[in-house]
Amino acid sequence: MQITEIKIGELPDFIKSEQFKLFNPKPVTRLRAISQFNNPDAKADDTALIIAHENSNVIGFAGFLPRNTNSFNLHVCSNSCWWADPEKGKGVALSLLFSGLKKYNSRMFLTDATAYSKAILEKTGYFEFYTPQKGSRGVLRFYLADLITKRYKKLKFIKIIFVLIDLFLNLLLWPARYFFIKKHGRYKLEFEPVTKISTETERFIKTYSKNDFIGNTSATLGWIKKYPWVTEQKNDTPCNYPFSHVVNRYELDYFELKKAGKLKAFVAFSVRDNLMKIPFIYFDEKDSEEVLHSVFWFILKKRYDSILVFHPAIISFLDKNRLPFIYKKKVDKQVGITTVLKENFDEKPILQDGDGDVIFT
Repeated sequence: MQITEIKIGELPDFIKSEQFKLFNPKPVTRLRAISQFNNPDAKADDTALIIAHENSNVIGFAGFLPRNTNSFNLHVCSNSCWWADPEKGKGVALSLLFSGLKKYNSRMFLTDATAYSKAILEKTGYFEFYTPQKGSRGVLRFYLADLITKRYKKLKFIKIIFVLIDLFLNLLLWPARYFFIKKHGRYKLEFEPVTKISTETERFIKTYSKNDFIGNTSATLGWIKKYPWVTEQKNDTPCNYPFSHVVNRYELDYFELKKAGKLKAFVAFSVRDNLMKIPFIYFDEKDSEEVLHSVFWFILKKRYDSILVFHPAIISFLDKNRLPFIYKKKVDKQVGITTVLKENFDEKPILQDGDGDVIFT
């Protein structure tokens, strides 16, 4: 078995190499590699990938996304991918992860660990896991056509029938939807699209992210928006990569919320297929009522199909306020950090929904 390490600065050449062309499955997509290379928080000699392979047959790999903490001046990473062949890769995955962990001085955070990975990592003694972060997932509109034809590809020829059913059912919901749009729109904050983060907005984000573990700047937010890890290019043949990377729809939009010209909030909305998330939101707590009512007015006006949120302020808002959900359930996500970061994380314990690699997908 061979071990190959790819550093951030080597990624552009790696995806052009003969080795990459032959690797099966691919340990990274071209979009991910280009995005990682342009990460303003990364150093050229930071480890991006560690790959275990037998010649061109990849049997396992682990990926790492470098980030900088908020105020602590610490260079950390999140685990961006972790895969091993179910037969040949037994016992390989953990060694790859710990090889990368060593490169980052044991400074790693996990934003959404699976129950399986949590059980493995807890036993190592290197990781600390916290009480699961409470979240909420809700369906706001019918989208049976997409759900059924995605699950049962042979039914694509009758998709139009489900499209008409969705249209009819959503028309029936319109009166209730209109009531909630009026209810949540009474604060009338102005939504201004943001294409470039201004100095004023960057200061605002810094002011209202004092408890965030990861620091976002105009540079990192610009990078995140410019370099996603998924593509809508449906005509492209997906490469043999163990994780999803071709989607039907992907959007990431930034907005400033203002009242009489005064900045009240900065918020990001991301959409992948039928699911909308709020990866980043920054505001003064005293403005939370008008900000969050306005955010959900916007969500209803934009006719997003479903939402998934974990931000504590948003979850508290949803517990106290009604929305026209067709279906709603509570969900959890498991946050973990390495023990050497525990003191820092306990001081700044907020991970935004978009921190880590989830913002890109």
